[in-house]
Amino acid sequence: MTTSRRHLLRSAATTALATALTVAAPSGMRTARAQETGQAPGFYRFRVGRALCTVISDGNLVVPVENYAVNADPAELSAFREAMALEAARHPTQTNVLHIATGDRSILVDCGSGGRFVETAGHLARNMEAAGIDPAEIDLVVLSHAHPDHCWGLLDEFDEPAYPGAEVLIGAQEHAFWTDEGLASRVPEAMQAMVAGAQRQLAGVADRLRTFEDGEELAPGLRAHAAFGHTPGHTTFTFESDGEVLFVSADTFNHPLISLARPEWHLGFDVEKEQAAQTRRRVLEMLASEKLRTLGYHMPWPGLGRVVRDGDGFRWIAESVVWNL
Repeated sequence: MTTSRRHLLRSAATTALATALTVAAPSGMRTARAQETGQAPGFYRFRVGRALCTVISDGNLVVPVENYAVNADPAELSAFREAMALEAARHPTQTNVLHIATGDRSILVDCGSGGRFVETAGHLARNMEAAGIDPAEIDLVVLSHAHPDHCWGLLDEFDEPAYPGAEVLIGAQEHAFWTDEGLASRVPEAMQAMVAGAQRQLAGVADRLRTFEDGEELAPGLRAHAAFGHTPGHTTFTFESDGEVLFVSADTFNHPLISLARPEWHLGFDVEKEQAAQTRRRVLEMLASEKLRTLGYHMPWPGLGRVVRDGDGFRWIAESVVWNL
């Protein structure tokens, strides 16, 4: 009888509590469903030597899978997708912007799309604020190339420099390509908006812009390396501090499976596609041989990992997230 009575009392109390919570809670909160208001702030901190680095998300692009292999035999691509369980027709490719704080310098490598390109991107300013990084304190912005998702964030919504205290660096060959006055008339119609946007952004920072050459040290520890093909002056970077090295691959490879396993397959966005494929294999060979820690602009969040050989191709090994610095 005692056990039965306790059970009844417990049941009554539980029922009363559930009723009270149901009455007190708004109707939209009566289920244990998460609010669909987006993800947590997109930033991730890590160290390279003494430098504090932060990957800051500008959001993602949604790209048809076929765009990562425009020269592939359709049957071969279909077999690859089946083997790799790539069932979705579109890939949510990340946009991983790098911030480097050395103590003396505050450096941004690429600057996202500024909300001017696609609805799923343009979140850099919000995520930078969440990370506690002040755009006004950035003194150097380095561009890997002038595609929209890498340089359209140079200007704010009022067409003023988004980083008012920063010098802007871009490769000499890349700058010459995009600022050619006759370029828009020579590219496919689909690319004309990219040309106009790049020219607008670069013109808006012309008074603080300078160009660099292959192999040049852009800031202490930060060096440029030509990786032409994706665009005519596309550049990768290495950053070194206290003997530790980070390789910043920019858009040398864009899909974590396709671009590495089949580097000879062309990306639709590559300007000089065959040169880009040759550059991709050369860079992947180097990364696999030297086992360099790498940040991929379009690799799965937060974009850190290493490249290893896998048969005739390569494989991306994502770095485990570390919660303490």
